[in-house]
Amino acid sequence: MHWVGDKNLARYDDEFEKFFQQNSKDYFNNKAQQWFSTLTCHEYVEKINSHLKQEETNADFYLQEQTKPKIINIVLTECIDCKAEDLTNMEMGCTYMFDNRKID
Repeated sequence: MHWVGDKNLARYDDEFEKFFQQNSKDYFNNKAQQWFSTLTCHEYVEKINSHLKQEETNADFYLQEQTKPKIINIVLTECIDCKAEDLTNMEMGCTYMFDNRKID
């Protein structure tokens, strides 16, 4: 079956997307805190990379096209932007990795 009419995404926007974005923000904020407290910097970056790929795949299959960049931005903001300074300063963090050339 192929839809031939005009898309009316008002209901999607109002009743799904804004709640999905807030729930995703809360989820990734909590996950970022959990991962930061249990993983090394390298493991953390690997975990985020894996989740970014998974969110891209999920968005391609389950969400409207307009939502994909929004969910990717949420993951990047909550997991990288909000933790960047902490990641840099952790004992085995980015500074350590750069200083000791551990950037594989």
